[in-house]
Amino acid sequence: MLVAPFKDRSKEEERDLFDSKLELLKRGWLPIFLPDTTAGVLNDHDTAERVVALSVSAFFCKILAEVPEVEMVVVGDRMSEGMHSDVRAWLDAGGPAPMNFDELAVLSPPTEEDGDGRDD
Repeated sequence: MLVAPFKDRSKEEERDLFDSKLELLKRGWLPIFLPDTTAGVLNDHDTAERVVALSVSAFFCKILAEVPEVEMVVVGDRMSEGMHSDVRAWLDAGGPAPMNFDELAVLSPPTEEDGDGRDD
């Protein structure tokens, strides 16, 4: 599960999120970024709809925190309101401390032995 700035993010933050999703896919992981689901339905600039989006995201974080195979990865150098909410929900549900994507890349870079993630 990825948490990253959504509202008013910079071009650099957009690129970091894209790169993070791509890298996780290469590792064989499913990069879940909740705003990808809610953004097409809820308007983040409408206060009432933003409250719904934050609530949905926090609820989903609580559910995913209970799945042992799921990890939370933070993308970027700043924490937005939504990111704080998601991390708080994750930790309150007992999820392990989130890792920054840069730290994850340093700790476990893919190797040639890992292959390209394809099963064929």
